[in-house]
Amino acid sequence: MDEIRKRGAMNVNNSRLAGSRLAGGKGEVIVLKLGNGIPVFYNVVPDARTATIALGCKAGAFFEEGFGQKSNDGISHFLEHMFFKGTPELSTREVNEVFTRMGAVLNAYTSYDHTMYFSKVPRMHLSKAATTWGDLMMGIKLDPLEFESERKVVMQEEKLGRDDPMSQAGRRVHHLLFKGTTLEHDIIGSPESLGAITIDMMEAYIASRYNPTNTAIAISGGFMLDEMKSLLEDLFSREPAIPRKLSTSQDHGGINPNWKPGSTIEREPKIRPLCYLAASWAVQGDIEAMYYPMKLVDRLIDNGKNSLFYTDIVSKGICGNASFYYDTFQDIMKGTIIFAAEPSRVELVHETIMGTMKKAKDMPITGDLLERLKRETIGKRLLAFENSLNISTMLVRNKLCRDAMESPVECIASLDNLDVEILQSTRNAFLDGIECAIHVTGNLPPEWEPSNVFE
Repeated sequence: MDEIRKRGAMNVNNSRLAGSRLAGGKGEVIVLKLGNGIPVFYNVVPDARTATIALGCKAGAFFEEGFGQKSNDGISHFLEHMFFKGTPELSTREVNEVFTRMGAVLNAYTSYDHTMYFSKVPRMHLSKAATTWGDLMMGIKLDPLEFESERKVVMQEEKLGRDDPMSQAGRRVHHLLFKGTTLEHDIIGSPESLGAITIDMMEAYIASRYNPTNTAIAISGGFMLDEMKSLLEDLFSREPAIPRKLSTSQDHGGINPNWKPGSTIEREPKIRPLCYLAASWAVQGDIEAMYYPMKLVDRLIDNGKNSLFYTDIVSKGICGNASFYYDTFQDIMKGTIIFAAEPSRVELVHETIMGTMKKAKDMPITGDLLERLKRETIGKRLLAFENSLNISTMLVRNKLCRDAMESPVECIASLDNLDVEILQSTRNAFLDGIECAIHVTGNLPPEWEPSNVFE
């Protein structure tokens, strides 16, 4: 991937974070550091009636080794749940009541390389929402009764995922692709690992990962800048209930440079109405250079009614339940195809999908195609950036996962600056010479071995 030219994304130089202004759409984005070093992105939209605060931490499945005698897979996601269980001064019920009374949109998620918490509220309640998040982040105390209660909730969530055949197919192929690395394991963990996690292990994980070096905050929408700057400084300069270790490294060390993606084909015959197939592949290298052009590649394959999956598969009645998606894990990009089909049609559907992927790999990238993909992708991003929740989470995610800071306008400009050469080189790097790992389950045709190459 050396031939891919870098464009658009701007790496963060820590000195710039002392006070930087990024070009903005509805108000510029101002980047400032709190006294303890946490970067905060402020996107003020004066006439907005709502605002979103997002808080993220570089804590995920990548970082879960070394905090106990046994595997602690799933500790990041388990901890995400525990942050909503309150503090010694704020019970679980009171946390829920606070956000409910605000009419908040409240959620969180855990990935392989970060955990995100966010709430969107009417602007009059932003200070209260920020104060509550500050109390939860700095005052978390792991109550033994709440800990055991939430362990059962997370274990039930893990079981529900295993009972979903489409989800399980995706999990199995992920394991095959990344076998022997920290990416092999599920974000949610396993019954064994979840049962082995202790309060001491979780406190050690909080101390290691939830520190200023690994944290970022963003606020977008209607608020007064000076008021919010002062409030966040007060909230996050406090001594945390669980002391945090100072850290200078945000990186994971889980993927061996000599690692090669798995290409195993795993058949699981099982009597059920449908067959489920998941195929995954991965490339490793300069993923930052692929960041924006991959949004166009995604649009080409399966994102919208002009995509190849829609025109060649869905609209022709081949399969209505087939999809493509991609993920990035710092220096790794993974592609996945997944579908469900009746046993009598599974071979046809698989052959058609692999042929469609070959078409995506080989088709000429013309100027007209580039302009269509840019127009559609930019249109979707502009609509997304009308929502302060999308802006806030993007700003935090880009800082944590890419060490980059870009305003919505700079994001759009990076897409608009793409040319045929960089789109073609990215497409080729992602799809050329690929052998997939495959997991297929169901009432399978005897002796059928699905192809794992795009042909």
